[in-house]
Amino acid sequence: MGNFMINSRYYKFWDNHTKVAQSTKKGYKSSLRKFDAFLTKLQFEAPLDLDSFYIYDDGTHAPIDKEFVDSFVEYLHDQNFSNDVKYSTLSGIKSIFCFLEDYELIRNNPFRNYPNGFKEWKILDRGLSIKECNALINSAKSLDPISDKYLCLLTLLLFCGLRAREICELEYSQLYFDINSISIHNGQKTKAMGVPMNKTVVGLLKSYTSSDEWKGWVSSGGKTIFFENNQPLTYLTLLKWIDQIVENSSVVRRVTPHMFRHTCAQMLLKNGEDLITIKRMLRHKSVTTTLMYLGPLVEWNEEVGNKKTK
Repeated sequence: MGNFMINSRYYKFWDNHTKVAQSTKKGYKSSLRKFDAFLTKLQFEAPLDLDSFYIYDDGTHAPIDKEFVDSFVEYLHDQNFSNDVKYSTLSGIKSIFCFLEDYELIRNNPFRNYPNGFKEWKILDRGLSIKECNALINSAKSLDPISDKYLCLLTLLLFCGLRAREICELEYSQLYFDINSISIHNGQKTKAMGVPMNKTVVGLLKSYTSSDEWKGWVSSGGKTIFFENNQPLTYLTLLKWIDQIVENSSVVRRVTPHMFRHTCAQMLLKNGEDLITIKRMLRHKSVTTTLMYLGPLVEWNEEVGNKKTK
């Protein structure tokens, strides 16, 4: 059997940069072995290029697509795997492909929205508690009491629900203090629109962008709000910053940037906002996605917006 995916640059990058537990890595690798076994059956030839997965006689190429995933699922059926194995296989491969997409190693990800109906989906609570939020805020204050860089970062994540990539690419020109709004550009997962800022976020942004550290960055040609070592903030640096804030706090679990979006959604719900408002704030395309962010906090009746908080 050819180890097309396991020997690829994609797997090596994921293996070197993911922070999942070793036991999880082992399970995901088992999923990739099934993926490679299917490629072997198809008489696939190395090297593996997911963006040029299909090569046609006229020299054109196309990325891996949903049709391939459909065929892979049929292959899993034919192998008589249990539903649990099929579920974990698709989940593992989806996680890796989403990781690769987030790091822009692939342009097309047919696994991201592919339905995995082999097991009942459990809605998990990925939000942070009020106690955890307060601990992280206090930690951010103590780490950088002069410019409040880390505190400014946390408030944007918590109160505006910005995505990691939006945080990294955020520029001063996107801030409209006269209407307390952030202009979010068109992206892979969202349409261009404004995100409201509360008084806390506005105050911290004004303070931070008035600091000598930030003014020095701008005078050297910098455009982004956040930076390190005279370079725009990267996703890896964002992860490092959050890890530093967590390590300096009393929070005992690992915290990822996306957990703040879940927390933002849940705080909006607790403050009495309806489903449609939360959906717009997070810029979700589907109400179903928003419901997943709310976790077990809410039960929904058939009519959208008629909520019962637990």
